[in-house]
Amino acid sequence: MGYCFFSTEKVKSQGELTSKYIHNYRQINVENADNSLLHLNEELLELGYDKNGVPKTYNDFFKERIDSLPYYKNHKIRKNAVHAIEVITTFSKGEDIDIQSWKKKNVEWMQNTFNVAKDKKSNIASIVYHADEPGNVHCHAIIVPIDENGHLNASRFLDGSKKLSDLQTSYAKDMEEFGLERGLEGSQARHQDIKKYYAGLNRGIEVDPPKENESALEYHNRILDQIQELQADSMRRRDEADREARRKIDEERIQQRKILERELLTAKSSISTDIDKLYKEKNDTEKEIALLHSQKAQIEKTIHDLQMQVDDFYKQQAFVQENIGKIEKYEYIEAQYRRLLQSDPEQAEMINSLLLAGNSEKEQENTII
Repeated sequence: MGYCFFSTEKVKSQGELTSKYIHNYRQINVENADNSLLHLNEELLELGYDKNGVPKTYNDFFKERIDSLPYYKNHKIRKNAVHAIEVITTFSKGEDIDIQSWKKKNVEWMQNTFNVAKDKKSNIASIVYHADEPGNVHCHAIIVPIDENGHLNASRFLDGSKKLSDLQTSYAKDMEEFGLERGLEGSQARHQDIKKYYAGLNRGIEVDPPKENESALEYHNRILDQIQELQADSMRRRDEADREARRKIDEERIQQRKILERELLTAKSSISTDIDKLYKEKNDTEKEIALLHSQKAQIEKTIHDLQMQVDDFYKQQAFVQENIGKIEKYEYIEAQYRRLLQSDPEQAEMINSLLLAGNSEKEQENTII
């Protein structure tokens, strides 16, 4: 009989959600994954698309789920709040089970376990099945932990060894139909039925027949001692076998855990590198944008200066046009005066005197003012 395995990890920020999305949806090249097996991966519970037909991310799901809750219309999310829980499920390597039914059962268990909110909306962003990595096939589920009160509350599902143990037990119960069992509980071997244990123990004991002339009491005492010795020996052997089985189960679980941890570390390292690259590109882009803004400001200043020059030019042109008119009038008057001076010098002199007198009065008025 094989064993089922279940692990959880708290996701504490939007950045971590992004990292999980990039890894689970193979947005980057995962070092410990076999690219030739990518086609075997499957989205068991889909994230879906936004109104523009763009695939959603874990962050999109988180925002939509929080925005749908009345409590967060006038409350902010705590700074130290757990944004999501990643649940990873798998089973002993080499087990021959109906993998399609196993995948379906995993989705059902996730939905029954984590969709507890009263609004009946799903807390599960998506469930992704991976078959392209070393070790064994496994599922990644990202869950926004909304409790029965409509609050973001990871403690409702994870805090305390009993809650985690209950989750393990619940998952194992659903996996029994595949011939998988829970295995260890609190680093102890699985519980055995006491009646079956002692029945097996007693079936392994064979006693000697009575000796000649041996009384019933003597036979009873001798056989009782023999049975106790045989029971002690049988129990010792069973305990040794039990310890060996427990050791093997521990080793298998540790190996599975190491595989998952290596996968996680590799993914985090790769994602960290990609994120650093994205931040560098973002900084370079921001510098380019700042430079463009500076160039734009310079161009706008140049356009403003040119506009001012154009306005000055039009003012000068208007001034010139105005003065040209005055000059033309003056030249006309001067020509008339010269003709009058030739035809009637006395009248011309009189007009000139009047003009000079008028100019003198204006100068006096300006002086008084």
